Amino acid sequence: MNALIDTNILFYALDNSDSRKHKIAKELVKKGFKENAYISTQNVSEFYYLCKRKLTMEQLENAKLVALAVLKSSNWIKISYSENTVWNVIQKDNPKHDFWDLLIYFTMLEQGVTKIFTENEKDFNQFSGIEVINPFK
Repeated sequence: MNALIDTNILFYALDNSDSRKHKIAKELVKKGFKENAYISTQNVSEFYYLCKRKLTMEQLENAKLVALAVLKSSNWIKISYSENTVWNVIQKDNPKHDFWDLLIYFTMLEQGVTKIFTENEKDFNQFSGIEVINPFK
């Protein structure tokens, strides 16, 4: 797979309010368990936080299982930002960038990850050196 799975893909894999997005995202997450997808620890944290805010208690229990399974799986390649990443983000930050997306972008660059599966094309397309893939198009 050789791509990072963004927070929104993890979320749609669990949330079935949009059945088309749910099916597509669920397949991508399943692939991640088999084909060495990248995930940022930031993405896992955002995913769980988003689930706490938007899902039912029953769904939140499933979110815990998904988050922990991703973190424990040897097939998911976990990447994290460092103090150097944060330094770069702060230096390059400007009002048109979302801070958290910029942090993911610099984390990807530092780890040599050049593709991201995300619904958030608008923000990630403004960054050079990565391919943005919207699986819902």
